[in-house]
Amino acid sequence: AAAARLSRSLSPTHHKAALEALALSYRITGDRRYAAGARDLLFVRARRSVWLTDLPLARRSPPWTSDLGMGFAAASYGIAYDAIRETLSAEDRRTLVEGLVRGAIEPIMNDWIDGARRIHALDTMGHNWWAHIVFGGGVGVLAILRDEPRAAQWARRLDAASLEWFRFSGTRVGTKPPTFGADGAFSETVGYAELALHSLLLFRRSWTEAMTQPPTPIPHLDQVANYFFATA
Repeated sequence: AAAARLSRSLSPTHHKAALEALALSYRITGDRRYAAGARDLLFVRARRSVWLTDLPLARRSPPWTSDLGMGFAAASYGIAYDAIRETLSAEDRRTLVEGLVRGAIEPIMNDWIDGARRIHALDTMGHNWWAHIVFGGGVGVLAILRDEPRAAQWARRLDAASLEWFRFSGTRVGTKPPTFGADGAFSETVGYAELALHSLLLFRRSWTEAMTQPPTPIPHLDQVANYFFATA
């Protein structure tokens, strides 16, 4: 109950920060009180029927079922779940994994990845929202590899999507330029590039911890630092 009251009083950004701080504190100290606090916040999130917070998006036609905040929520949830997993019972793990899959993973996959479900997955690729939401979900997917049979397949699809997104060549119909140039320059502002790349690199860093093979090579990814230096 205390966790539920705390969660209601926190903005999505503060909820993310509190969850990650508790998980980090547990990993540093080994004090299970921090793990218990993170567990409580995870359960509050898992029990939500809808994780969408940008509610006007739900009124669009077709409605969106995922948003920018869901990328943050899925990543922080996954990080905390992985950090305290050893303290959780089998029942806890099952409930928390089901909550993440229902609340974030399936909506993200259906909105942004599965073209059979929604054309939005194709014509919005050249945007930082795409990367942030998809790869935030990817961090959550990698966190549940040991507890969700479908997670490995999802992770491989998201890894392949990282190359698709980075090499997106633009669309004439949507008047979108390529996402990145060969020199590492991004089609939107440097702030948008930071959010998109933060999510991509967090996913790839998580991949190296969770998977046996390296992530898909992305040509010119190493040029992106030059874009930030040039902008600075």
